[in-house]
Amino acid sequence: MRLIPFAALILAASAAQAEETPKAPEAKPEAAQPAAPAAAPAAAADAKPAAAQPSEADCKAAIENLFKIEFAKDPDSASKIDEYMVTARGTEEYQEALQSCAKDFTPELAKCVIGAKNADDVAKCDKEAEAK
Repeated sequence: MRLIPFAALILAASAAQAEETPKAPEAKPEAAQPAAPAAAPAAAADAKPAAAQPSEADCKAAIENLFKIEFAKDPDSASKIDEYMVTARGTEEYQEALQSCAKDFTPELAKCVIGAKNADDVAKCDKEAEAK
């Protein structure tokens, strides 16, 4: 089950950052954005054909759904999901997650993760992806 630990790592980084600076991260997503294009040329050599890659919107939705599923495990964190999501979008881990999705996920896996309601659903997505 590789998707749940992946989300937990990003979640931990975003939660720690949210506790340090609760409102400041709103400016960080723009600051973090230039790093993504710089990494793109290196990934381009290993890139899958466009038809085999999920869209950027699907990657964002999949990563954010993984966050929501992780937050749902802890009632205290679940009440802060919106605050943490704003913070998470500004982290390096979030940007790396988007790049990893674009590189490693298939469109089917991204859509499966988007539709997942809990960790068991994510595990099923993982198993289906590994079976292909």
